Amino acid sequence: MSVASSSAPPAGDLRPIAVIVDREGLGDSLLKMPFLRAIARAYPGRPIWWIASHQTSMAHELAPFVLPLISNVIEHAGLTRPPLPVVGRLRKLPPFELVFDSRTRGLTVLLARLFLSHRGFYCCLPGYLFSSRRPPGRFARPRGIAARMLSLAEAAIGGPVDWEGGLPVSD
Repeated sequence: MSVASSSAPPAGDLRPIAVIVDREGLGDSLLKMPFLRAIARAYPGRPIWWIASHQTSMAHELAPFVLPLISNVIEHAGLTRPPLPVVGRLRKLPPFELVFDSRTRGLTVLLARLFLSHRGFYCCLPGYLFSSRRPPGRFARPRGIAARMLSLAEAAIGGPVDWEGGLPVSD
């Protein structure tokens, strides 16, 4: 896993997918694994960047398990506040194909929607406010983290997602 330090486009000019999270302990990260599997399978070969405003277990405890799926983890990205510096940090990131924002503070999500370059934006706000589109047949967001994240993948893909799988464990 690496930490991005420039806004250079990825190799091959293939726009990555961004997943923006706030602060993730091991439990939250594990709950997002089905979502990660779903987007990796739906967009094979496209790099996935996991961007945390604070810390994320994807860079630590889960790193050995997510290395095949996540090409770049950025921790302590400072995408929460104050708003003006957040705008500058967002503008330094490269263009993304899709952005999935798991945060629930309206202002921080709106800043990402407005100041990241992207071709599709999906977030967990009520009614999927600021999202490019809602999941088919759904108007209200699910209650749990795992179901919310899967609903964002369904919105981007336009239907059911392939998320099942497990984590390899040692003997």
